[in-house]
Amino acid sequence: MRTDRISFLDLRFDRLTLQQVKSRLASVTSGTPYGYIVTPNVDHIVRIDGEPKLRAVYEGAQLCVCDSRILRFLARVSGIRLPLVPGSDLAAVLFSQIIKPGDRVAILGGKDDAVQRLREAFPAVDFVHHEPPMGLLENAKARGSAAAFLASSKARFCVLAVGSPQQEIIAAEAGHLPGATGTALCIGAGLDFVTGRQKRAPRMLQRLGLEWAYRLATNPRRLWRRYLVDDVKILPIYLRWCGARGWKLWVAATVAVTALTGVSIYAASLEVPRHDPLRVGQSLSDSRYSGSQLIALPPPNLLRPLSPEEATQENGERPFVNRPDTPASHFVLHTDTEDSSRALNCLAQAIYYEAAGEGVDGGRAVAQVILNRVRHPGYPSTVCGVVYEGADRPTGCQFSFTCDGSMQRLPVPWLWARSRQIAQQALAGRVFAPIGHATHYHADYVLPYWADSLDKSAQIGRHIFYRLRTALGDAAAFSQRYAGAEPQVREPGTAVVIPPAAMTEQLANALVGDSTPKAATDVEKASPQPSSPLAVDAERGTLLADADAKPPAAHGVKPNTECAATAERRQLAPIGANDVRVSSAASGC
Repeated sequence: MRTDRISFLDLRFDRLTLQQVKSRLASVTSGTPYGYIVTPNVDHIVRIDGEPKLRAVYEGAQLCVCDSRILRFLARVSGIRLPLVPGSDLAAVLFSQIIKPGDRVAILGGKDDAVQRLREAFPAVDFVHHEPPMGLLENAKARGSAAAFLASSKARFCVLAVGSPQQEIIAAEAGHLPGATGTALCIGAGLDFVTGRQKRAPRMLQRLGLEWAYRLATNPRRLWRRYLVDDVKILPIYLRWCGARGWKLWVAATVAVTALTGVSIYAASLEVPRHDPLRVGQSLSDSRYSGSQLIALPPPNLLRPLSPEEATQENGERPFVNRPDTPASHFVLHTDTEDSSRALNCLAQAIYYEAAGEGVDGGRAVAQVILNRVRHPGYPSTVCGVVYEGADRPTGCQFSFTCDGSMQRLPVPWLWARSRQIAQQALAGRVFAPIGHATHYHADYVLPYWADSLDKSAQIGRHIFYRLRTALGDAAAFSQRYAGAEPQVREPGTAVVIPPAAMTEQLANALVGDSTPKAATDVEKASPQPSSPLAVDAERGTLLADADAKPPAAHGVKPNTECAATAERRQLAPIGANDVRVSSAASGC
């Protein structure tokens, strides 16, 4: 499939049109020697310039086609013909015109619901799916598992949608594994357009080359910095490339820079000021919130010097504030596949490490607090931003598990599955009404100093929930828009691996709690408010979401004597600091 290439910006591009790429894809079979296709744009070129080792990944691709109108323009004024092959168009052509009934297609990344949409749209196609954990760029083991999935899939096409540059790195790594066949396409967000998770620009704007402007207008908080600030770094890269090739190209460079400088100046004028997460009121439209107000709270890990018994007694004596409140508004996550995965993992981590021992309602309550903060201008406007706020400091983290070493504990698999399910429901719009607009909570056996500055509003299990006082805690104050781009977060190192045979009920409870009183290990507490339970097979680690069946009576993780003989075939291995994969080599284990 490889063609003669032309070098531009020190990267070799294949000068093929979309129709020519389509013709080459049509000849691919499941037995075709493995190769992968990359579609670099301005963002990719800027990243390669900063990380030269990535250049070999792009050079090793069988096809490297241009996915940027800016690159095509710069090439044109430099006397180079560089056809445009947008990754979103390539993905659409692949699914609508190339893939045939009976083909096997491997999907790396993407949500389960997106893959289900593909199965419904193409029922005769055999889709196999692998959803890797977040943090692939720094997780060599997870990348290796993803590459092994591609190499062993025996698929005609492999579609990688885990973001750049990790998708290109994995595609290259898969080519070094034995048995790899077919063609892999690094299409990034192209899968979101195919499945309808994101809408493309109207056809007229696409023909005018303004699809980037449409994306910027529809998702400015996520894309403005990338399109209007970061990608402007292409100008010095282009000038340096021209300077190395003689004075004639400097004429072309002057024309190009003159045309693009206006964009960079305009970008600077549009830069949104960074939001101070402790300054509230400045972005609220209601006149009641005019002027900035500060929430002067001490770090959340500053506790009164009380024993658990003393704290429990004093918390019980403090009255609830009967202040009118309503359930929070629905929050439905709308972002691309990579950021959705990050948000889901961050929320599941918080639910697990904060409330795994508090039952289903306890987990839903924690999830609601986090989403309430995402909606409040006093806090970061992303899920991971809220969860990991202050995690880089030994004091000041908003959720103690992010900075106290809790994430070094290996998760109990069925509790982690339940936490992830609760997180999926919350991000799909499920509201936990008893919490209302609470933004803080603590266990009833401790008493933070900040509890005096907030209104005690509810208690779920052993967690006491609080609202901001005055209008800052009213529903109208929760007006912040979701940013759309989840930040990269650095998680602790690998957790300790524990063999399944050693996972007794006592050990499981110890992994759930951290100095938690015995009563808190009841993982299915009854709630005074009606809620839809999650049924869990504690012995097998199977989750039945919102099932009508009565949850099992046993709540701990019981040893399975039938699996003792095959323990070496079923290992708990940490994918990351808090993701655990359980192999299923032995049936029923």
